[in-house]
Amino acid sequence: MNHEVVLLDPFQRQAVEVEAKRLAAFRDWKLWCVNARSNHVHVVVSAQGASGAKIRDQIKANCTRVLRQKWSVFVDRPVWTVGGDWKCIQTEDELEQVVVYVREAQDRRERDG
Repeated sequence: MNHEVVLLDPFQRQAVEVEAKRLAAFRDWKLWCVNARSNHVHVVVSAQGASGAKIRDQIKANCTRVLRQKWSVFVDRPVWTVGGDWKCIQTEDELEQVVVYVREAQDRRERDG
């Protein structure tokens, strides 16, 4: 790594969530949930005609712009790792499980462990 790891503080996490919501509305995506953590972000959206990779990359680019505009620590350095996971959800049951996980399970895991 060429740069020190920077974890998102609560204000930065909130800025990322607000930008993900703004972008989803702008792109006319259905945003099911977003949860920015200190070292990663989960976003669940439905978007017709766009690949998961394209959606991921647009969210990362827009959130990077916001972080760099508000916090100088993010200027002239990478904000996220290259790539990132994305998955297609095929059923209503899978969607419900993913939304519950993104909204609730991570916080429980941090309290429990």
